[in-house]
Amino acid sequence: MLQLAIKNVAEVRDKPAQVKDIYGGLCHKFPVLVRSCGLCQALAFVEAKTESKDQHRQTAYKLLRNHILTVLREENLVESAVTAEQLREVLAELDMRRYTLATRVLLRAWVFYKRLAEAVLGVESSQGAEVG
Repeated sequence: MLQLAIKNVAEVRDKPAQVKDIYGGLCHKFPVLVRSCGLCQALAFVEAKTESKDQHRQTAYKLLRNHILTVLREENLVESAVTAEQLREVLAELDMRRYTLATRVLLRAWVFYKRLAEAVLGVESSQGAEVG
């Protein structure tokens, strides 16, 4: 999980500063979204932001959604054929046990993403760009 997080966050390192700030802020705030409204609703929020008129925001949210998908694929919770656009629907169809497992896996993985956002991207929780 750590190796995947390192690879995914390194992918963001070469993006424009605005993308790094938004993505880094999301790394800090995504677990809060999941805990407060549930995985599918948090993912619906992320999906909605992938359609933003702001190109940097759109890019950051798409990266986040893709990284969520890669974690779930790595843990064999979704099939490799599932696309980022299909992810929320696939998660909504999981039985309660697998949905809960997917939630726990992502929350556990995002501890690494939060720390790497600070270490690699230089985005601390207090300075991350506004999520909404």
